[in-house]
Amino acid sequence: MKDPYVYAGTDVLINNYGIKDNATLSRVEAHAYTKVVMEGISKGDFSLDHLKNTHKALFGEVYPWAGEIRTVDISKGDTLFCRNEFIQSEATRLLRELKSEHFLEGNKNSPDKMAERLAHYFAEINAIHPFREGNGRTNREFIRQLAEHNGMNLDFQKINREQNIQASIASTHFDNRQLENLFKNALTPIMQQDKSIEVNNTTLKITKETTTQEVLNFFKEHDSKLVENISKTNTIDYQGHQLSLDYLKPKDLANQLNQKCDNIIKIEYNVERVKANSLER
Repeated sequence: MKDPYVYAGTDVLINNYGIKDNATLSRVEAHAYTKVVMEGISKGDFSLDHLKNTHKALFGEVYPWAGEIRTVDISKGDTLFCRNEFIQSEATRLLRELKSEHFLEGNKNSPDKMAERLAHYFAEINAIHPFREGNGRTNREFIRQLAEHNGMNLDFQKINREQNIQASIASTHFDNRQLENLFKNALTPIMQQDKSIEVNNTTLKITKETTTQEVLNFFKEHDSKLVENISKTNTIDYQGHQLSLDYLKPKDLANQLNQKCDNIIKIEYNVERVKANSLER
């Protein structure tokens, strides 16, 4: 069957820039995705519309079909994902199940049970694979927000790519144990009370809504040496406070992207936005 999502005679996804080689498209997509993640993504009600809006937010700059349910069947390796004609009904059923569980709010005091249920929904959304491309990143953001809704930080940077792949493959065979263990190790409580830090007579109020970038910008301006030392941690220990950063560790992300994209995209981790020094649209 002809794939309506690619340019004729190629395997390159149709995109807003008319790019027709995968290497360039990957670099542009990585830049656009990183920019959106660093700026933050709107929350939702954990419905199918929320899932679709998350995909559109992440990929709408690049793909005209972002946020739309795929109209073709897709597979990866030996795994055939949900047939396109059943995606709407299966995703709606799944997320109604989530609603009936009160969005996992009853598991707030049980990290192991929270990890188990997060793994369940992650695995089910992966099996549905509702979009033509970008399913993994959309799923991770959706489940991260679900954990956050319940006062937990699910740090996917603690899960390496190979671990995620192997656990996801196992989940397609109805075995979520690897996912559950990975999620248990990646879950930490989010700070419940608002706190503030003071540097050189300047105060920054820290709440559970405070973003990584806001903290980094504050220290960049007032205590730049501390920023230089946080590339391998997901918390800032400052004045007795353990300040949890978001799922994003900008310096690590910069290093990963620079390696992946052959140094075409240069990320400056302690500035307000992603800079693509050599990128042309």
